[in-house]
Amino acid sequence: MSSGSGGLRGLVRRVAQRVSVRVARDDLFEKRGERAQTPPLPPREAPAPPREAPAPPPAAKAEPALAAKAKPAAKAKPASPARSPAPVPGLALPVKGCQRGGLDLVKLAHGPGPRRRVVNHWATWCVPCVDELPLLIELARRYQDRVDFLGLSWDLFDPRGEDDDIVEHVERFADGNGVTWPSVLVTASPESFFSALGLSFRQVPQTWIFETDGSVLARFDGVLTPDSVAEIGRLLDAS
Repeated sequence: MSSGSGGLRGLVRRVAQRVSVRVARDDLFEKRGERAQTPPLPPREAPAPPREAPAPPPAAKAEPALAAKAKPAAKAKPASPARSPAPVPGLALPVKGCQRGGLDLVKLAHGPGPRRRVVNHWATWCVPCVDELPLLIELARRYQDRVDFLGLSWDLFDPRGEDDDIVEHVERFADGNGVTWPSVLVTASPESFFSALGLSFRQVPQTWIFETDGSVLARFDGVLTPDSVAEIGRLLDAS
């Protein structure tokens, strides 16, 4: 066989490997066809307009923390054992804007804090995440004086440009849609992220409610509804 044929076969094999890696990554958090395809990010100088929300998707199922099966609505339960990560000197959650962070910062987000915390896993390309934003914004407005809100963005799991461009895009998107809480853009791989948090539900959106000691009051897998937000309010109002 000629050297030219060998080079062509090698090129085809490398392309096939890249495609298989991308398909495996997509399967981690969404099945094909579950969201509309989005174009590459615009240049940094071009502002990214807020996305218009489509027709509402099916309501989310809420489940108590660490439950094996989804249930109709989250219910208050005795706090699960808190998982307190070892402190990392100089590490702190952002108080505004967007900040990239690895597993240490992710674990800090899912750990104890001075106040109760609502952590919303989301992405700008996730249509249900955009649908539930008005409910989260209203919830944050009601409880901002006594509850911390934080986003964990999965945008870097499905990069559509350079990392710096994606960070700016997420920050502009949040500002343009009235999001008042900060977000951490997860820099870890999806596999290590899911393993570190023990996530059985590997899609966005999902929302976690934490007690000050890091125990999980409840979690909601899927898009929030007025009923599930009312349940979160009851949990946050409980003494």
